[in-house]
Amino acid sequence: MKKNFFNFMMIALMGLVCVTTFTACGDDNDEDVIGGETSDVTIGTHRIDVSFDGNFSGWSVEVGFVGSPYGTPLYEDGEELKTEVGTWTGKTFRSYSVSTNDKSQNLAAVITLKKNGKLTVQPVTVNLRSYINGKQNNMKSVVVDGSHNLKNITLYTIGSYNELDLD
Repeated sequence: MKKNFFNFMMIALMGLVCVTTFTACGDDNDEDVIGGETSDVTIGTHRIDVSFDGNFSGWSVEVGFVGSPYGTPLYEDGEELKTEVGTWTGKTFRSYSVSTNDKSQNLAAVITLKKNGKLTVQPVTVNLRSYINGKQNNMKSVVVDGSHNLKNITLYTIGSYNELDLD
């Protein structure tokens, strides 16, 4: 079920990224240049940093990234990541710093935390920061306390943020 839910969330996220892409490309004008702004979308290098604090025993995690337009290359530490269906997923509690090339319109991170069985878990803090062309534009810290079996956190570089709790 966890894999199906994560796949569903990634497909929904890709759909949102595609809508953002088509909306941003709606009219042809001189503002659609690299580093230029188109409505709320800035074309350039987008990056999201994810880190965790707390006791991770009793938790499973998946961290996924997808860039816009669909298929945008993703990089970590200057190395291009091998993506699957335009997304990249990590499954360990570690720091992530994933970026796009300089032609991107958006980057999204989806973090899914799931309790392992009926174990009592300690709170975990998820720290998220997003950047466009090296300038920080958003920051969130979310405490996941175990009151729900599954927590989904989504952050976009274009400023949108979402949390979803499931039992």
